[in-house]
Amino acid sequence: MAKVKIELFCKECGKEFTHSHVCASRGDADSYEEWALKNIKVCPDCRKKEQQEERLKQIEKNTKEFGLVDLKGSERQVKWALEIRHKFFEVMINITKGSNIDKIVTIINNFEDSVFWIENRHDLEVVPVKVYQKMKED
Repeated sequence: MAKVKIELFCKECGKEFTHSHVCASRGDADSYEEWALKNIKVCPDCRKKEQQEERLKQIEKNTKEFGLVDLKGSERQVKWALEIRHKFFEVMINITKGSNIDKIVTIINNFEDSVFWIENRHDLEVVPVKVYQKMKED
């Protein structure tokens, strides 16, 4: 086992950060270090921020594309609730294999209050299956 530990500078924020990686052999570690120096340009904090921004763009795109209603609440509540609602929407799409999108949107659009999504976030892991079963009955 060989460990790679290199100091890099983030191209986004300019902060110095340490990148570590464990490899099976010294040869692998040397190759990895060469690759990392060429390819890792952003610190973990900036990368996380980029991923969150990409996720929000996807949520906004799906909200517009499928006609989901705007949520009500404070800015922080809405942002959090959008994440929860989007996860629910994705699960429902996967369960139904993309069919019944209109029904899914109608169900989701009945809940405009961010507080509903936040307070029920733990239950929403099992609800999609129950909703799907109800949709099949109708």
